[in-house]
Amino acid sequence: MISLMKAPMTICTLRVVRTLLTASLLVTACAPADMVRAVDNAPASIDLSVVSAAPLESFGDTARVQSRVLDQTGSALANVPLRWSSSPAGVVQMVGNGIFSAVGNGRVIIIAEVDPAEGGVRPRGYYSGPIADTVVIDVRQRAVRLTISVADTTFKALDARRSLRAEVADRRGNLMGPSVAPVSWRSANATIVSIDSAGVARSRAEGRTNIVATSGELSATAAMSVTPRLPHVSCMVFAQRRQSKTSCVSLDFVLREREAGR
Repeated sequence: MISLMKAPMTICTLRVVRTLLTASLLVTACAPADMVRAVDNAPASIDLSVVSAAPLESFGDTARVQSRVLDQTGSALANVPLRWSSSPAGVVQMVGNGIFSAVGNGRVIIIAEVDPAEGGVRPRGYYSGPIADTVVIDVRQRAVRLTISVADTTFKALDARRSLRAEVADRRGNLMGPSVAPVSWRSANATIVSIDSAGVARSRAEGRTNIVATSGELSATAAMSVTPRLPHVSCMVFAQRRQSKTSCVSLDFVLREREAGR
C-alpha cells in the first residue's frame, strides 16, 4: 500500500495510472493553498449599481459604479479584486476603481468580474469560473450654448453670399456635431436676406434683418444689413453770358455681386 504525504500549504489530487504491467503509479498535481478559497469565503455573486442613474450630459462628466461581492450566505466580502471592462468602446473610459468618464455619446455596458486565479486545482464545491454583473450607463450630451459666427454681417452688394456657422456646446464647452445637435436656419425677412439649410445667407434687397439659428430649445440671432448703393455726385461747369456756372447732379449706383462663372 502506497501512502502520500501532504506538504504544508499544499492541496493535491491523485490520479492512478495503470501501466501495461498492472502496476499502479500515483501522480500528484499540486497547487498552493492560497489559490483556493475556503468554501465559507468563496464569492458567489456581484451586485453592481450606478450611484446616479441619470445620463451623463457632458463629456468629462463621471459616473461611479458601486460593487458588492457576496458569499453563498449573502454576506459582503471585503477587498475582493475586480476586473472592469466596458462595451462598446469609445463611450466612457475608466479613470478610477469603478469610476468612468464620458468621452462619447451612446449607451455602454459596464462589466465587473471576479477574476479567479488561472492556475491551481479546486476541489468540488469551490467556485471555478468568473462571477460577473453588469450595469448600463448612458451618455447624452445636452446643449446649453448656441452661438453664431460670421466674418462680415454687412453686404455691400446684392446677390452676395456669406457663410454663417453655428456652434452648439455642452456645459463643459465640448462642441456637439450636427448629428447630435442639428441646427435649423431662418431669416426674419427673406426678401432682404435669405438663408439656406447649410447656413449660407444671400443678400436680396437693401435693408436690415435678423438671421436666426435654432437647435432644440436654444436660439441665437445675427443682425445682417444690405447696403448696395454707392452715392456719386457728378458736376458740370459751363459758361452762360460770360459767367461761369456749375450744375451738379447726385447719382446712386446699385452694386451686384457677379455670379460665379459669368
